[in-house]
Amino acid sequence: MALPLYREVREQPPIHDPKKPSGHAGLWFERFYDRYKGDFSNTKQDDNAFRDWLVCFQHLAGAGELLDSAIQRQSQLADNLGGCSAIFRCDWHFVSGMGNDHPLENGFNWHPVWGVPYLPGSGLKGLVRAWVEAWQFDDADGEQKSQKRQRLLDWFGSVDKTPDKETDAQTGKVIFFDAIPLRPVKLVTDIMTPHMGEWYAQGEKIQDISRDADKIPADWHSPNPIYFLSAKEPTFLVSVAPRDAVVAPDLDMEEVMQCVADALEWLGAGAKTAVGYGQFTLDEAATATHQKQQRQQIEATKQQQAQAAALLGLSGVALELLQHSQKAKWQSDKNAFSKQGELEYWLGKLKAEPHPVAVAHLRELFQVHFPGLLDNPKKLEGKKQKPAFSPRQQGLAETLLGIEHSLMSQ
Repeated sequence: MALPLYREVREQPPIHDPKKPSGHAGLWFERFYDRYKGDFSNTKQDDNAFRDWLVCFQHLAGAGELLDSAIQRQSQLADNLGGCSAIFRCDWHFVSGMGNDHPLENGFNWHPVWGVPYLPGSGLKGLVRAWVEAWQFDDADGEQKSQKRQRLLDWFGSVDKTPDKETDAQTGKVIFFDAIPLRPVKLVTDIMTPHMGEWYAQGEKIQDISRDADKIPADWHSPNPIYFLSAKEPTFLVSVAPRDAVVAPDLDMEEVMQCVADALEWLGAGAKTAVGYGQFTLDEAATATHQKQQRQQIEATKQQQAQAAALLGLSGVALELLQHSQKAKWQSDKNAFSKQGELEYWLGKLKAEPHPVAVAHLRELFQVHFPGLLDNPKKLEGKKQKPAFSPRQQGLAETLLGIEHSLMSQ
């Protein structure tokens, strides 16, 4: 069946490009299924057609730069609200949304914006609630029963999920964000082979075993291969936060995250958890690295904002130097900062036109990339008392110190 698309896109969709897939895989999966028969006389084709179509999605889904941006914003939002984030790694395959309507009869949850597999916040919330209800508290009576009731009310807004049974329902105090992948996700085609489909579909209609042998649950039936899409070992960012500043003091977000970790590890997320899908483990090393990078990003943003504010009142060589510093990424790139001739040029301009803001900026960068140089350019180290800094570095430091001295003398 021809799709309502340009021929080149129809014949070689960018989402199926084996070298560099691009576009929204979820949009193509949900809206552009093209294995119907031309006359629509039979909307189902053979299993090979289903399999071949799914094979087209066996590549990395998502754009790295967009996911990095989404991860950064979600982490920052959770942190600003007083919450926390952690990294969870799937031990095997993950699949969610198999009950969604689709011609293949097995759907898939795609993030509507990023086009990647994800775990909706509502699903994560339900998973954690199930853990609290059935597993976290061993004692069904006594003090633990009271604690369980209060936790359900505080975190989720109700003790019972049935509205008719609730008299004190409220808004839950915890926000569960969508769990999104840290990086593009590898998609694979999985298969299940149920043997007793007729038993599940028409088992209650059996009147005579001899006449309805095809409906009996037995191992002699032929397997029915069913193909579906899954994500291979995805790594997700999970974020939780208080709903507002009023309830924040009443919540222990570390305890909430611990319940998330327990639920993801012991119960699993998504579909087919009984056969090992969706089992997640907290990656403590990756979480620590992510938190460190987040702090560095926040600090870098603050510095950029401070520099932008400083630029508003500058002119001449000071304005030129700070603009060049931002463009060349001197703050984070030591090689760019210490490039031969680069500092000599700017120090020469500052020597002719000294400016305290520009000089202070260079001092800060010297301290970042050449610690101790400005304090003692002639420093010696080691048993042989060799110079700690190169002749060029010593000369640059002495030039900058000379400019600072001239400013102090004015």
